[in-house]
Amino acid sequence: MPIPSIWARLKEQFVGNLGFMVLGAFLMAVALYVLVSFLTWLLYRTPGLTDVLAKMADKFGVETSQLLEFHALIVGGIFIAVQLWVTYRRVSAAESTAEAAIRTAESTVRSNAALLFKNAVELLGSDVPIVQIGGIQALGFLARDYPEYQAAVAAIIDNYTQQPNVNQQS
Repeated sequence: MPIPSIWARLKEQFVGNLGFMVLGAFLMAVALYVLVSFLTWLLYRTPGLTDVLAKMADKFGVETSQLLEFHALIVGGIFIAVQLWVTYRRVSAAESTAEAAIRTAESTVRSNAALLFKNAVELLGSDVPIVQIGGIQALGFLARDYPEYQAAVAAIIDNYTQQPNVNQQS
């Protein structure tokens, strides 16, 4: 079976990028274990891993099975550390995405409030009294929903009610 089809099957088995990250972390842990084993073999210059393990067990005064458990713990610890790092990277990426979405939403809210303010003030300039009342009501809603506009709305309504042509009928 060619390599691309094996890779495609692996991709089907692991859902999304998280599966590939887990697989990558596991492969990194295995590669690190192989590297440590190779360096141990080079250090003791023995041809077989069992001889290396036996020499190491004799040197440290433990049984071979305990040494294998220790190696398994090291590989497991490395795997967990890599997974923690991958999780940290994913969480920090998700946080930055969420912060960007919040900034975009806040910007949209500000632009919508500014547009509502502009439209409400334009309604006050209409010649039709019911449209003017709608503008006053829109400004009231704006002041209620956006406290930063309360002073501006109060000033506009105050100036609007002091105009001489406000209470005249057409």
